[in-house]
Amino acid sequence: MIGLSFILSDWMLGLFTFSEYTLGIVIALLVITGRFRITKKQIKWILGIIIFLSIHLIIHERFNDQFYFKTGIAAFIKLLFYIIIVTSLYNYIVENRLKKQFLIFNNVFAVLTCLIGWYIVVAIYSEGLLPFEFFWRFTRSDLTSYIFNNGVISFVRMRSIFSEPSYFGFYLNTILAMNYLNSNRLRVNWKFSIIISITILLTFSYSAIAIMFLSTGLYIFSAKREWLKRNKRKMGLLVVILLIILSVFYALFSDFFNYVFIQRTVNIFTDINNSGYSRLFGSWQYVNKDNILLGNGLGHTPSIWNIYAYMISDLGIFGLAGFILLTVSIIKSNKELGLFFIVMNFSKGGYLSSSFWLFLLLTVIYSIEKEKKNSKMWI
Repeated sequence: MIGLSFILSDWMLGLFTFSEYTLGIVIALLVITGRFRITKKQIKWILGIIIFLSIHLIIHERFNDQFYFKTGIAAFIKLLFYIIIVTSLYNYIVENRLKKQFLIFNNVFAVLTCLIGWYIVVAIYSEGLLPFEFFWRFTRSDLTSYIFNNGVISFVRMRSIFSEPSYFGFYLNTILAMNYLNSNRLRVNWKFSIIISITILLTFSYSAIAIMFLSTGLYIFSAKREWLKRNKRKMGLLVVILLIILSVFYALFSDFFNYVFIQRTVNIFTDINNSGYSRLFGSWQYVNKDNILLGNGLGHTPSIWNIYAYMISDLGIFGLAGFILLTVSIIKSNKELGLFFIVMNFSKGGYLSSSFWLFLLLTVIYSIEKEKKNSKMWI
């Protein structure tokens, strides 16, 4: 159910996502079965966060005329809900030594969403011969925004049951990085990673594809470093073969390559591509320079793509400092996964969304090495 909740993070029913309903059931099951546990040290950390957020709310309510108290309270409750969920689920998975099983389950769910995504793309190309709309009943249902057509080429971007191709890529990249970069050297069948990687390419999401190459490169040059030293000739041959394949691909699909990669890269850095520009630069426009210490207040920044920008916009320097400390802690545990964590936080916003907190849960679980050491570090 934890793994399932990640892929349902874009499905809405009333005011909440399917993911939030699922996680609520998970917590209820943990309580009923006596498996819900938060340690004394964790309680102290949570109380510290509650005190900080409470003071933060009171100050904004008293001195910020642009602050909506109901919005702040709703964000406060949601944030506390996710903190308790992630903490208890971390304890359950780590203490019961379920890391391997959890990784396998997440890979199975990821491949299932890939297969659904492939089917939807084929169904769209079939022009009504195959049904697919029922997959989008609880999420974004429009079609035109996922078809690229610039007058030269036309193709469908894959998003499976997510609301955006980039959101689908965010989910798949999370699972792929856990396969490659986890500290326990846990390995799943290589076919899972191949299917996930191919599907990320088919999202045609610039950020998702770039991050996929980053995590793959980190895996090759960390876990496979010794193999590369021993097999320089084989590696050279593989590079030559790859260059030949890319050359043939470019010769056959030059218009496609120019539009998807070269033109989009130029657009991002020339402010033509709004989504790319907003990720890199636009997300910082809501930073409150007049109240840099405390920001705009919980839940008061419009939708942006950057978690670090969210932290300083909503919570000010204090909130950003706390999140940077968390980032540093992950880097100290696992440098490669820490770098991946930073890049991912520049690709999708929403620190009040379930997808972010499930991404954080997976990152924390697989950035640490030994259970005994884990408890001292995180609990």
